[in-house]
Amino acid sequence: MLLLSRYSLCVIRSVFVSATSLSKMSMTTSTPGKNAISYNFWRGHPNDDLLPTKEMQEILQKMASPTNQDRLKDSLQYLSSDRGDPVLLKEISSFLLRRTLEDEVPQYEPGNWAITNDEWSVPEELDMFLTHGVSHGLDMLCTTQTTPGDIVLIERPSYFLAAGIFRSHGLKIQSLPMKLDPTGERHAVGGALMVDVEALERGLHDGSIGVPRMIYIIPTNQNPTGNTMNIANRWKLCQLAREFGILVAADEVYHLLDWRDDSRPARFSVLDHMLSKQYESSKTNSNFSVNKKGQFGCSVSVSSFTKIFTPGVRCGWIEGPKEIIDSIVDLGYIQSQGGCAPFIGNLLRTALENGLQDEILDKLNESYKDRCKILCSILESEPGIRICYRPMGGYFMWVEFLDLTTAEKKIDNNVIEDSPVSTFAKFCLDHGLKFMPGVKCDSVLDCFEQSQQPKELCETSARLCFADMDAGDVADGAKLLVHLYRKYKSETFGRTINKKI
Repeated sequence: MLLLSRYSLCVIRSVFVSATSLSKMSMTTSTPGKNAISYNFWRGHPNDDLLPTKEMQEILQKMASPTNQDRLKDSLQYLSSDRGDPVLLKEISSFLLRRTLEDEVPQYEPGNWAITNDEWSVPEELDMFLTHGVSHGLDMLCTTQTTPGDIVLIERPSYFLAAGIFRSHGLKIQSLPMKLDPTGERHAVGGALMVDVEALERGLHDGSIGVPRMIYIIPTNQNPTGNTMNIANRWKLCQLAREFGILVAADEVYHLLDWRDDSRPARFSVLDHMLSKQYESSKTNSNFSVNKKGQFGCSVSVSSFTKIFTPGVRCGWIEGPKEIIDSIVDLGYIQSQGGCAPFIGNLLRTALENGLQDEILDKLNESYKDRCKILCSILESEPGIRICYRPMGGYFMWVEFLDLTTAEKKIDNNVIEDSPVSTFAKFCLDHGLKFMPGVKCDSVLDCFEQSQQPKELCETSARLCFADMDAGDVADGAKLLVHLYRKYKSETFGRTINKKI
């Protein structure tokens, strides 16, 4: 049997893809409803070729080596610390410090702060708890820090599965006030959506916005918009959390999946720590309080290895004040089972100690940057598809289809309106291409007014994931999306668009 090298197979595949991409596009657009999904922009997964299989073999060999038998046995036992393996937590802290040294923090201004310049620095280590991932971390925060009926404010749009976690705890979901960020791509048309922190501050002070127990945000390379909250808004949000006794849960799973050229704003746990230093040095400051239930207001970072290593490890962390971490440690099932992920923790500790996590993260950032650039360049060839914000990290791009209109459908002989993007998404699905309609990411339609944005905010938008496909399929899928958009407009509105990519 003839065996081909991996490089030879890649060369053959690239030639094959180039020769067949047009015929593949023709096939998927000529037989609607009969094709499997050829291009999947919906699924927020890493591409299989980016999974660290080679690195995993090296890690497992090191873990099972004769010199590591005692450590291997320890990882097969119950953990001695309910917070998680102390050595792993220290390795994660060192890794985070190393990878975020250039992160932007609020500018120190002598005379305006109650702490000294020496204290105004990123802490080397914060209190931390090991979890099974971000969803697990959010669930434990809800269990320990909320009661049924509490209000949680989220972004419009937001991670489409987060609302289910909050609703399972009996929490009421409402929208944060939102505004358009004028720094977004093609800003003359309108930029990316972002939290209007100034409007939130006004609303909390004048009572037009009820004080929530929790605020859930994805501040860096947001899912689904790709936007990043600036340092001034982060700092103000941390201040509001402590002033009103609010827990800010910052989902920072995409914080390190980042390729921006300028400084990235610091993590919320770091900012909260700096704010606590200011508070400790100014005992008379009354702007820091607990809420009416006696609950502490602060900001925590919730993150995971799922996006920066591989999803299958199911391991993450919560980083924040000791009071929050202690409340999680005191949970009954944590007391019963002990700390999370002892064996996987050993695996990740090995990856961190040997520099493999850094290598994997660098590779992912370079690969996703290339895929994102390809997707942007092709979509920009169609004026009717607006890129709301050019991603500088993460998995997702938020686009708006400018010429879609409301469609109608029949259910049980009743005519109801379907969102324009949902109708277009079904048309694309029939032709082998799948993406997530923007309305899927909008979880607060029943109380949209507080967002200061129209109810129809996401009805012509879509989330596109550029991580799940290889670069060739991202390019071919983007070309097909442009083709289907023009075809759909031509068939739906009777306008023929002859422009070619």
